[in-house]
Amino acid sequence: MDNWLLSRVYADELSGDSVRLIVLEPGDQGDPLRCTLKTTSLAAAADKYEAISYAWGDPNNLVDIQCNKVTLGVTANLASALGQLRYRDKPRQLWADAICINQQDVEERNQQVQKMGQVYEGAKSVLVCLGQDPANVAEDCFELICETNNYLGKLLRRHGHWGNLPFLGNSTTIENDLARWEKLRMLSTLQWFRRLWVVQETGMAKRCILHWGESKMPFAEYVELQLWLAMRPDIRSRSGPVNDAASAECFEYVQCRFRNTQTWRRSKPLAAYRANAIRNIPTAFVNVLAAGRRLKATDPRDYVYGFLGNPLAIADDGQIMITPDYNKSWQDVYFQTACTLLGQPREAPYVLSHTHHISGDEIHTSNDLPSWVPRWGQDSSPAPLGNPQFWFSAGGPQSTLQIEVNYCKSLSVRALAFDEASWVSQPILDYNLSLDRTEWDTAFSSNTVPFIDVLYEEVSDNWPYSEKKLLNQFPSVLAVGFAPWQLSDPSEMTRTREYYEDYLDIVRRAAALDSGLPNPNDHYEGLDYAFHLKHAHNRRLFRTSSGNLGLGPLATQHGDVCCLFAGVSVPFILRPARQGGYYLVGECYIDGFMKWELLSLSCGRSDDWELLTIW
Repeated sequence: MDNWLLSRVYADELSGDSVRLIVLEPGDQGDPLRCTLKTTSLAAAADKYEAISYAWGDPNNLVDIQCNKVTLGVTANLASALGQLRYRDKPRQLWADAICINQQDVEERNQQVQKMGQVYEGAKSVLVCLGQDPANVAEDCFELICETNNYLGKLLRRHGHWGNLPFLGNSTTIENDLARWEKLRMLSTLQWFRRLWVVQETGMAKRCILHWGESKMPFAEYVELQLWLAMRPDIRSRSGPVNDAASAECFEYVQCRFRNTQTWRRSKPLAAYRANAIRNIPTAFVNVLAAGRRLKATDPRDYVYGFLGNPLAIADDGQIMITPDYNKSWQDVYFQTACTLLGQPREAPYVLSHTHHISGDEIHTSNDLPSWVPRWGQDSSPAPLGNPQFWFSAGGPQSTLQIEVNYCKSLSVRALAFDEASWVSQPILDYNLSLDRTEWDTAFSSNTVPFIDVLYEEVSDNWPYSEKKLLNQFPSVLAVGFAPWQLSDPSEMTRTREYYEDYLDIVRRAAALDSGLPNPNDHYEGLDYAFHLKHAHNRRLFRTSSGNLGLGPLATQHGDVCCLFAGVSVPFILRPARQGGYYLVGECYIDGFMKWELLSLSCGRSDDWELLTIW
């Protein structure tokens, strides 16, 4: 569209807290879509409009609508949403990003992106448009979700905690017809559920409704069931592989941190329980960014910009830490975001934990970014171990942190190299550690030996030390200290072994079954241990030269250096660089070195610590 026509559509410039709203004219199905734009302030518009959340779809598949009496091309998905939401007898006041923001004006985009959270918070409802329902499954799918939630909600109120519910793998009150659960899989694989921006759009909503074809359901119902599926493998065993881990993770790590008081987040019992439990747990903005890695964004810069409406994006001085600028390349955005976060005391100890390389080639040739800069859009990254809620303190007090960014984009870090990797295992994937054999790779699901036994045998075959030492370290390392948010003490080793043995009992019985999850016979400790194995996903076990077992990045290889950074809670794997200095491979867990242990050995030997260069 030429500039003259654009000026007719976007006649009013936006300033201050002003926004544009769509006034969608009434019409019948099949009528041309017509609307006008009105400019108003957010304060004046509060609760007088509804915000649309949708997946943009193919940017080249455009449909013409009339906007301010000018023909405007919008994506087919947006046109479908407008047609779905249009009233037959009266105008409807809406907000949709592709129309209300001039997408050709970079400065306006920069300004309006900062207001997106306020726009969705100010709407009386957020309307999620999932598209048409050609298979006519939406109504039954929504009924299945609601009836399952109602049953589980009653059990939760009766037993008080999600972990106290009886084993439900053989329940006759939870649907066992996989054909019905297939409809949930069809729902959860719709494009909208993978879209990054929807985390903020739904999280800030007072009221949020899913529209799929002619059917509607509160979004809270969907999140509630996904939380159950994420936390209870026995429920997953009834439904099959229909769980949407990204939605559950984003609810806990991102949406529960929003401070909007009018919200759907406490409208369902398990969601309310999790929201209350998480509210006072310390976290950082880097954890918010990490939660978006499983999602999709057309613009890689949005893996940062899409989360700036979160309260954790505000620095201690009350200012937003990062200002969106779509004139910058995504590489510049990622680099400058990392630099900014390293300059924030709340964020700095955890930034480098979000770098996780999956191959050696990636470390050296990764889009002109230094090895230490987190790739915020890399969906293969595992759950970070460096986390403010965990008890780890390998590098000592945060007050000793010393990290500086050099002019050549390298880092200078006060560090202590203390060991090296001498052997690495095969990759670990979380679904192969599931209690339900139907989730395992074919190589293991067709075998009577579970993956954890295969992994233990692989380690044991390459373990030149005592079997007792391995039996002590293996259960703890694989589950990163088992309960990483609890303070470790000597009794934890015994407790971890007990929970691990219960897990082995269940998973070995699962391997002996044709399918499904065995009844744990009240061994809920095994279910608890399985829940904590998620941190092992997309990592490898490794053995150090001094005889300790560790859990490190996928790219870990023989000869990599184990290192502590002063003031940083976890150790790291480094790779020597030809030009001197090191590349950062990623964080790691090493048994015996997670809580000041190594520091106590080197007290009074400050000369062991040195400034290392990381490229």
